[in-house]
Amino acid sequence: RNERDDTIYSGERGIFRGFIAAQEGWLTDGESGVTGVSIDRIFEFPREKKKRRRYKTVVIEEMAVPAAADRLADSPVGPTVAVTTITPGTAQARARTAFLNNPPRFDWNGRALAEARTHCRSLGYNRAVNAATIVPDPVVWAYTPDRDPLLAEWLFEAYQTRQWTATCQKTKRRRR
Repeated sequence: RNERDDTIYSGERGIFRGFIAAQEGWLTDGESGVTGVSIDRIFEFPREKKKRRRYKTVVIEEMAVPAAADRLADSPVGPTVAVTTITPGTAQARARTAFLNNPPRFDWNGRALAEARTHCRSLGYNRAVNAATIVPDPVVWAYTPDRDPLLAEWLFEAYQTRQWTATCQKTKRRRR
């Protein structure tokens, strides 16, 4: 008979179930072994479950960071526009138009989160959460410096800028 023993054995390579001792006998060709079972099936070695250390992140301290004029997230710059005019205002207006005609793909909240992380870490916090930008009305435009001040043309690139807000957190990981 090939019944399993209900005993659970603990060996060097893990926990396994064995066969009862009465099953050991002589095989048909005269070799000693367990009747009716190949040598690799005498014991079953189930895979050992890996013990994971589980950690719980605990918030120790929070600080709200309100929007302010010195906390800005900038979009990528638009295309360079070269204008030969008397005033730089005309060149900046054309740079805005070029930006609006070909706006860059941009994730405002992702940029706000990057700015917030840097700000929070400078204050001793290790996380920034709930980062968001505030859509101004009207849109705030900014411009790169004149790219070629020696020529008689203005070379500007326009970009948008928004204030951001976030919450800084100090967190600690504790074992559960």
